[in-house]
Amino acid sequence: MHPLAEHVLFVCTGNTCRSPMAQALYNLLARQRGLDTFATSAGIMACEGMPASLGAQCAMEDYGADLTLHQAQTVTAQMLARADVILCMQQSHQQALLAKYPQFCQKIHTLTQYAFGAYQPVEDPFGGDEDVYRRCARQIFDAVSKILEN
Repeated sequence: MHPLAEHVLFVCTGNTCRSPMAQALYNLLARQRGLDTFATSAGIMACEGMPASLGAQCAMEDYGADLTLHQAQTVTAQMLARADVILCMQQSHQQALLAKYPQFCQKIHTLTQYAFGAYQPVEDPFGGDEDVYRRCARQIFDAVSKILEN
């Protein structure tokens, strides 16, 4: 178990699906539980200002979370420095961050490894149907819930 971090940064590829869903679910659950923690998100290869995908927005509606105002952003050294914990959706994201920003190695993890102690990729739902997004959102919800139990 990990101590609860004040600021969690979720990272995926384009910052339009997985990491925004993780940010939205984390912040929603933290508020509901009265916890003093918050999340932000970014992408390894984001197109700045892109909205969250429609599939991600719809999947979040099931949880009462809103992604309509989300704007994609590319991860920066400043974001990594500000975050207490950096949680990546896949090992490829983790490896990319470690290669470019080795100074932050102690706080860069994969989401599922951090939550459950075992790596399971959070597959990219981009281009998938509603069920693909819902399965992805459920996987993220379960991991975020586990992290916030601590």
